Amino acid sequence: LGGNVFHFQFAPIIRKTQNTPISPLPIFIFHFFVALHKKLLRMSAAIGDASIPPPSNNPNNPESSTIQVPDGLGGVQIIQIQKITATAHFGCPLDLKLIAFKCRYADFNPRRYGALTMRLTELQAIGIMFASGKLIITEVDSIFKAESACQEFRKVIEKIGFKPKEFGAMDFKIQNVMGTANVGFSIRMEELSYAHSDYTSYEPEVFPGLVYRLDRTEVVILVFSSGKIVLTGSRRRTDLKNALSKFYPILLQYKRKYSSKESVPTSNQGTPISTSSGPSTPQDTSRDRDGDVVMR
Repeated sequence: LGGNVFHFQFAPIIRKTQNTPISPLPIFIFHFFVALHKKLLRMSAAIGDASIPPPSNNPNNPESSTIQVPDGLGGVQIIQIQKITATAHFGCPLDLKLIAFKCRYADFNPRRYGALTMRLTELQAIGIMFASGKLIITEVDSIFKAESACQEFRKVIEKIGFKPKEFGAMDFKIQNVMGTANVGFSIRMEELSYAHSDYTSYEPEVFPGLVYRLDRTEVVILVFSSGKIVLTGSRRRTDLKNALSKFYPILLQYKRKYSSKESVPTSNQGTPISTSSGPSTPQDTSRDRDGDVVMR
């Protein structure tokens, strides 16, 4: 009944408008409000200005997410920065409930955790804010992105109504730089752990990786038998570079020459051949020239 009433009431209007040309003014107004709505969503999403220039991909550039390390044999090893953790302080107390209400990509659950989590979609960074004004930045792969994320978080807090300090007075510090590398060969983990027992911790029953702590440095290296390593515990990129340049000759001494998986011998037809040695039973079989099975 409702559909019939709607058709009865508005059918004459629909027939009248179908014969009249459509004015471009309503379409322009519609697109104008759609663009305005998208702009307001971007402002509420707290992503700041998108005018941040992307960092260079040159490994020698400190803003890059890769580090080139000479291995001493004429080759170069590449360290890929995976995560950088930084801290800062706004210099003013924060109302986390107000920030969670005003910002779209903010998550605050005081029953689960006493801090607010905010995401920046442009920089792919995550900020953890505390009521005291402390800020933790993570999930970035370069120092340039960490500094840019800190400035964007400051702009968001200022737009909401707080009065944070300037970026130069926020006590911005890099706390941890984590990178990964692949030396390109398998490693004899047991021999490495036995020869460097003072610096290593290896329990394959608990964790398959070997923890190596270099002397006179804060870098901790996590080694896997496949040749992949993780470097963490440092606050500077140069520390990771120096640590890998010192550790690569050590790994080269314990390079696995043969694979740990032994291939099973097979016949010409592709069937596996048994290598067990033992007394043969009276029912051993063989095949004649025609391929028929003959009992011995």
